[in-house]
Amino acid sequence: MEFIKRMLGMVTSKPFKIQNGSGKGRVGITASSLKELRDKGKVKLNLKNVSKIVLENDGTEVRDEKYFRCLPSQTVLVFLVDDEEWDGCLTYLKLASDKLLKYSTPDQEAYKKINNLLCEPHSPELSLLLQYVNTVNSNIDAEHKDEDPEWFEGIAPSIQSKSKVMKESMKGRIRGYLWKSKEFIEKSKLPLKCQKECQLIISLFKSKLNEDDYFSHYFDRTSQKEDRLCDNRGWFSCQGAFNKKFCKMSHAINPYSSKDSRVLFSTWNLDHKVEKSREILPQLVKAIKECPPGKQVNVEYFYRLLFTSENLKLVDIRCHAKERHSTELVDKEKTYI
Repeated sequence: MEFIKRMLGMVTSKPFKIQNGSGKGRVGITASSLKELRDKGKVKLNLKNVSKIVLENDGTEVRDEKYFRCLPSQTVLVFLVDDEEWDGCLTYLKLASDKLLKYSTPDQEAYKKINNLLCEPHSPELSLLLQYVNTVNSNIDAEHKDEDPEWFEGIAPSIQSKSKVMKESMKGRIRGYLWKSKEFIEKSKLPLKCQKECQLIISLFKSKLNEDDYFSHYFDRTSQKEDRLCDNRGWFSCQGAFNKKFCKMSHAINPYSSKDSRVLFSTWNLDHKVEKSREILPQLVKAIKECPPGKQVNVEYFYRLLFTSENLKLVDIRCHAKERHSTELVDKEKTYI
């Protein structure tokens, strides 16, 4: 079957960068399958056997063809043998510290501090250090496509700036919330009168979102608005789980720095403190059904809950709490005006 696919031109090779577990011997190869990658890599790196192949940036193991096919071109892969392990950039730090300690005579206290920092996986200091290492060779300040073409791989050719990409990313998330709201209401099987009210509210949401440009400035480092979620270089900080005041691990990311960081940023959640599907939308439907005479649903209040940073927290996936947000509820005093 593989032979037939090749004959028909259905299998295409992609370029990769590979190296051994000591971080040396990096070479470029092309492969169309994981097996071909493994076989070629063993020859190129002069390895007798390969126990596993992992991503250089975080140590994720590449085990199957399906995952292999998802890897972008120029991905850096590490070939490990026997009992070798790879912890992403942390491995580079350990290799560097081992070399430093080998040729120096630090006092025991200094040695202990270095060792503790590199061996404590939940250290916020280590988290910040790794974030820095990950962006040392990146092109953070480049904004336009001609300055950093690799960053734009997979992006529509018409988009020429990083800020535009990030703005569209933000708008996409908010459009998703609008679509989910519309879908939830339509499935609620409300009386005809209430259905018309719901349609009106969705229409008002859409109109207001157009006015607010779907809050695209939240992800735009060039925006002058105070409530953007990044600094002027594009650094975003995790705001912690819904029930926390801040992120204890100081997670941060700069999706403007590299293509990999841009892709990784898509895993960060804009988490509703008051939950969208479990609380906001059910209470919105209830408010429409039970609206007292002389009152009307407070559309502005529900709009802020669904779409604005008043109720949204940017959260690293590692901090995302998936349990029910039982302490965060719609304020019944604000549902009507």
